[in-house]
Amino acid sequence: MKAYGFTNKEIRELDERNEMLVRFPDISSYHYTIEEVLRLYDIQTNVNVRHHSNIYLWSNDDPWFIASKSNEPELLCKSAEEAISIYKDQGLHGMTLRSYVAFADAYRKRNGDYPDRNKQTFLLGETWRCGVPVAGFDRNILILDVWKDYFKAPDVGSRYVVLPPTSIFQKKKSSKRAYRLPDNP
Repeated sequence: MKAYGFTNKEIRELDERNEMLVRFPDISSYHYTIEEVLRLYDIQTNVNVRHHSNIYLWSNDDPWFIASKSNEPELLCKSAEEAISIYKDQGLHGMTLRSYVAFADAYRKRNGDYPDRNKQTFLLGETWRCGVPVAGFDRNILILDVWKDYFKAPDVGSRYVVLPPTSIFQKKKSSKRAYRLPDNP
Protein backbone atom coordinates (compact mmCIF):
# COMPACT_ATOMS: atom_id res chain seq x y z
CA MET A 1 0.00 0.00 0.00
CA LYS A 2 1.35 3.42 -0.93
CA ALA A 3 0.63 6.03 1.71
CA TYR A 4 1.94 9.45 0.88
CA GLY A 5 4.19 10.77 3.61
CA PHE A 6 4.89 7.51 5.47
CA THR A 7 7.71 5.09 4.67
CA ASN A 8 7.20 1.39 3.93
CA LYS A 9 8.95 0.60 7.23
CA GLU A 10 6.54 2.86 9.16
CA ILE A 11 3.58 1.16 7.50
CA ARG A 12 4.94 -2.37 8.20
CA GLU A 13 5.32 -1.62 11.93
CA LEU A 14 1.71 -0.47 12.43
CA ASP A 15 0.37 -3.85 13.62
CA GLU A 16 3.07 -4.32 16.24
CA ARG A 17 2.30 -0.81 17.54
CA ASN A 18 -1.48 -1.50 17.53
CA GLU A 19 -2.01 1.30 15.02
CA MET A 20 -3.81 1.64 11.72
CA LEU A 21 -3.48 3.79 8.64
CA VAL A 22 -6.54 5.89 7.82
CA ARG A 23 -7.21 7.67 4.55
CA PHE A 24 -9.60 10.51 3.96
CA PRO A 25 -11.66 10.09 0.79
CA ASP A 26 -10.69 12.23 -2.18
CA ILE A 27 -12.43 15.55 -1.91
CA SER A 28 -12.36 18.55 -4.16
CA SER A 29 -13.37 21.18 -1.60
CA TYR A 30 -11.47 22.06 1.56
CA HIS A 31 -14.57 23.18 3.47
CA TYR A 32 -17.50 21.02 4.45
CA THR A 33 -20.12 21.48 7.07
CA ILE A 34 -20.17 18.95 9.88
CA GLU A 35 -23.43 17.66 8.42
CA GLU A 36 -21.75 16.99 5.06
CA VAL A 37 -18.83 15.17 6.70
CA LEU A 38 -21.24 12.87 8.56
CA ARG A 39 -23.29 12.28 5.39
CA LEU A 40 -20.07 11.44 3.50
CA TYR A 41 -19.49 8.55 5.94
CA ASP A 42 -23.19 7.68 6.39
CA ILE A 43 -23.03 8.29 10.14
CA GLN A 44 -26.01 9.47 12.17
CA THR A 45 -25.60 11.60 15.27
CA ASN A 46 -27.60 12.54 18.36
CA VAL A 47 -27.50 16.29 17.68
CA ASN A 48 -28.70 18.56 14.91
CA VAL A 49 -25.45 19.73 13.38
CA ARG A 50 -26.94 22.01 10.73
CA HIS A 51 -26.26 25.14 12.78
CA HIS A 52 -22.50 24.45 13.09
CA SER A 53 -20.25 26.54 10.87
CA ASN A 54 -17.87 25.11 8.31
CA ILE A 55 -14.92 23.19 9.63
CA TYR A 56 -11.53 23.22 7.94
CA LEU A 57 -10.54 19.97 6.31
CA TRP A 58 -6.97 18.89 5.84
CA SER A 59 -5.87 19.34 2.26
CA ASN A 60 -5.74 16.56 -0.30
CA ASP A 61 -1.94 16.71 -0.04
CA ASP A 62 -2.22 14.93 3.33
CA PRO A 63 -4.97 12.34 2.93
CA TRP A 64 -3.35 9.81 5.30
CA PHE A 65 -2.91 9.67 9.06
CA ILE A 66 -2.11 7.03 11.65
CA ALA A 67 -4.25 6.31 14.71
CA SER A 68 -4.44 3.68 17.44
CA LYS A 69 -6.65 0.76 16.46
CA SER A 70 -7.74 0.15 20.04
CA ASN A 71 -11.49 -0.30 20.53
CA GLU A 72 -11.50 2.39 23.22
CA PRO A 73 -9.65 5.65 23.78
CA GLU A 74 -6.51 5.92 25.86
CA LEU A 75 -5.75 8.35 28.67
CA LEU A 76 -9.03 7.56 30.41
CA CYS A 77 -9.73 9.80 33.40
CA LYS A 78 -7.31 12.47 32.13
CA SER A 79 -8.58 15.91 31.21
CA ALA A 80 -8.29 17.36 27.71
CA GLU A 81 -5.62 19.73 29.08
CA GLU A 82 -3.53 16.78 30.29
CA ALA A 83 -3.97 14.82 27.05
CA ILE A 84 -3.04 17.82 24.87
CA SER A 85 0.16 18.26 26.88
CA ILE A 86 1.09 14.58 26.56
CA TYR A 87 0.46 14.49 22.81
CA LYS A 88 2.15 17.83 22.14
CA ASP A 89 5.31 16.68 23.96
CA GLN A 90 5.42 13.66 21.62
CA GLY A 91 4.71 15.55 18.38
CA LEU A 92 1.21 14.06 18.08
CA HIS A 93 -2.12 15.72 17.35
CA GLY A 94 -5.58 15.23 18.80
CA MET A 95 -8.42 14.12 16.56
CA THR A 96 -10.84 16.53 14.95
CA LEU A 97 -14.42 15.54 14.22
CA ARG A 98 -13.43 14.85 10.63
CA SER A 99 -10.47 12.63 11.55
CA TYR A 100 -12.55 10.87 14.23
CA VAL A 101 -15.32 10.09 11.73
CA ALA A 102 -12.79 8.85 9.13
CA PHE A 103 -11.12 6.72 11.82
CA ALA A 104 -14.46 5.33 13.07
CA ASP A 105 -15.47 4.40 9.52
CA ALA A 106 -12.13 2.65 8.86
CA TYR A 107 -12.35 0.89 12.24
CA ARG A 108 -15.90 -0.30 11.48
CA LYS A 109 -14.85 -1.63 8.06
CA ARG A 110 -11.95 -3.48 9.69
CA ASN A 111 -13.76 -4.84 12.78
CA GLY A 112 -17.46 -4.87 11.89
CA ASP A 113 -18.41 -2.41 14.64
CA TYR A 114 -17.71 1.17 15.71
CA PRO A 115 -15.07 1.99 18.35
CA ASP A 116 -15.64 3.77 21.65
CA ARG A 117 -18.86 2.07 22.68
CA ASN A 118 -19.74 3.17 26.21
CA LYS A 119 -16.68 5.42 26.15
CA GLN A 120 -16.10 8.88 24.76
CA THR A 121 -13.11 10.55 23.16
CA PHE A 122 -12.03 14.16 23.51
CA LEU A 123 -11.65 15.66 20.02
CA LEU A 124 -8.55 17.62 20.97
CA GLY A 125 -7.90 18.92 17.47
CA GLU A 126 -10.70 21.49 17.71
CA THR A 127 -12.77 23.51 20.12
CA TRP A 128 -16.42 24.41 19.96
CA ARG A 129 -18.29 27.31 21.49
CA CYS A 130 -17.88 26.45 25.13
CA GLY A 131 -15.31 23.68 25.29
CA VAL A 132 -13.78 20.57 23.78
CA PRO A 133 -16.04 18.23 21.81
CA VAL A 134 -16.31 14.61 22.94
CA ALA A 135 -17.54 11.77 20.75
CA GLY A 136 -18.41 8.10 21.06
CA PHE A 137 -20.90 5.56 19.70
CA ASP A 138 -24.08 4.18 21.18
CA ARG A 139 -26.17 1.78 19.05
CA ASN A 140 -24.41 2.95 15.84
CA ILE A 141 -25.24 6.59 16.60
CA LEU A 142 -22.40 9.07 17.00
CA ILE A 143 -22.92 10.78 20.34
CA LEU A 144 -21.49 14.32 20.46
CA ASP A 145 -21.18 16.53 23.51
CA VAL A 146 -18.96 19.39 24.72
CA TRP A 147 -16.94 19.40 27.94
CA LYS A 148 -14.71 21.95 29.61
CA ASP A 149 -11.07 21.11 28.99
CA TYR A 150 -10.37 20.51 32.69
CA PHE A 151 -13.17 17.92 33.18
CA LYS A 152 -12.23 14.26 33.48
CA ALA A 153 -14.12 10.99 33.91
CA PRO A 154 -13.26 7.27 33.94
CA ASP A 155 -15.10 6.66 30.66
CA VAL A 156 -13.66 9.62 28.70
CA GLY A 157 -10.23 9.53 27.08
CA SER A 158 -8.38 10.71 24.01
CA ARG A 159 -7.09 9.47 20.68
CA TYR A 160 -4.01 10.71 18.87
CA VAL A 161 -3.30 11.32 15.21
CA VAL A 162 0.10 10.92 13.59
CA LEU A 163 0.43 13.16 10.56
CA PRO A 164 3.01 12.48 7.86
CA PRO A 165 6.34 14.13 8.74
CA THR A 166 6.06 16.26 5.61
CA SER A 167 2.52 17.44 6.36
CA ILE A 168 1.81 21.13 5.98
CA PHE A 169 0.16 20.92 9.39
CA GLN A 170 3.34 19.83 11.18
CA LYS A 171 4.98 22.69 13.04
CA LYS A 172 8.42 21.10 12.73
CA LYS A 173 9.31 19.39 9.47
CA SER A 174 11.04 16.08 10.00
CA SER A 175 11.96 12.98 8.06
CA LYS A 176 10.58 10.75 10.85
CA ARG A 177 7.05 10.26 12.07
CA ALA A 178 6.00 10.93 15.66
CA TYR A 179 5.44 7.96 17.98
CA ARG A 180 3.17 7.55 20.98
CA LEU A 181 5.41 6.75 23.92
CA PRO A 182 4.29 4.60 26.83
CA ASP A 183 2.94 6.50 29.83
CA ASN A 184 5.10 6.69 32.91
CA PRO A 185 3.51 4.87 35.87
